[in-house]
Amino acid sequence: MKFLYLKKSLVQKLLKTESSESKITGSFVRVPSTLTNDLQEKSHKLVQVTGVTNQNTDTMLQISDVPGEIPINLLSDANFTEDEFQETAILLHDDLIELIVSVLVTQKVTD
Repeated sequence: MKFLYLKKSLVQKLLKTESSESKITGSFVRVPSTLTNDLQEKSHKLVQVTGVTNQNTDTMLQISDVPGEIPINLLSDANFTEDEFQETAILLHDDLIELIVSVLVTQKVTD
């Protein structure tokens, strides 16, 4: 499983290049936990970028666990912690297992 983490400064640099949306979508960014309605004590959380949109002169990110879009300036430029990585890896693993089970059940129903 590939895990690509982008700091805010790198996202800003990528936005100046061609096809930046495809380079950013699917990567992980670090955002304040208050955006994700997380009740955990941690200040930040790693979330996956699901889309990039432009609103006037601002670029906005669509991210997992957050309804709507967020501006780039809310991203963290700090490194993530080992705990954040482990939590995200576990969540991704659980989501992948759920997807595989869903596909297998769908296949059995259609066979």
